Amino acid sequence: MVSVLERIAHASGVDEELAAVAARVKAGVTLIRGRQGMGSGIIWDADGVIVTNNHVVASDAVEVSLEDGQKFRGQVTARDPRHDLARVEVKAAGLPALELGDDTQLKVGQIVLAVGNPHGIRGVATMGMISTLGVRGTPGPGARRRGMRELIQAHLVLAPGNSGGALTDVEGRVLGVNAMVGGPRVALAVPVSVAKRFMAGQATPGARIGIMSQMAEIPAVFRDAGVQQEAGMILVGIEENSPAARAGLYPGDVLLELDGEALDSQDALFAVLDNHTPGVPLQVTVLRAGVVRGMTVVPDAA
Repeated sequence: MVSVLERIAHASGVDEELAAVAARVKAGVTLIRGRQGMGSGIIWDADGVIVTNNHVVASDAVEVSLEDGQKFRGQVTARDPRHDLARVEVKAAGLPALELGDDTQLKVGQIVLAVGNPHGIRGVATMGMISTLGVRGTPGPGARRRGMRELIQAHLVLAPGNSGGALTDVEGRVLGVNAMVGGPRVALAVPVSVAKRFMAGQATPGARIGIMSQMAEIPAVFRDAGVQQEAGMILVGIEENSPAARAGLYPGDVLLELDGEALDSQDALFAVLDNHTPGVPLQVTVLRAGVVRGMTVVPDAA
């Protein structure tokens, strides 16, 4: 049985257009070799700037190979373990940098391409479609697990070695940095909007409010107080002189929402803090002594 994607690809010469796009993207995707393995990278700037996954470059010195056979010594110049990104630079000019797209306009069902070097095989392209947006996944291997990050999920095939490669639209514009295999025909990618901030030096260090908490069920009796969610984060400790302490939070308070996001797990809490800028106020909804109240906390850098 011929799939919808195959019918689309073979309609009115679209297959030839996709082949041309794949060839252009392949030229802009590098093979990266380090002491502990290999992966892929995206040529971000023609003057030798490459983005990849942090877990691809365990050491700071790597070898970067282009599709045309050129090889360079690469140096890791910046890392963001929380979003599994790394910046690699080589001494070169005129490299075939890829055009950057806009992941904020993505829609479920949109056709995408993934290009990378699975198992060290150069320039492998696969086609699929966006299956889900805003998926929460753990940081890359070796990263300190501080919480979750939002990823793009696509229905296509990835394999070891695809990490750091390009997820693009059918015009070859980069939508994400392929990061991990989520299951059979499940690919997860870091959104290009996150990569843009990182490569511009704007990635935030994450935020902290200085609490110790654990998940707690919220009894149904509190529905009359306007609490609709079934769980929240009960505070079991507050760090002295922390943002939480300065905001007036106390042990025993139950955090219901942070920045408008329901807090029904530690991962949900860390997801907000990992993507928040220190010093910018956060609105907190708290259940205290049976009363729901709003408070403001100004987080520090993590």
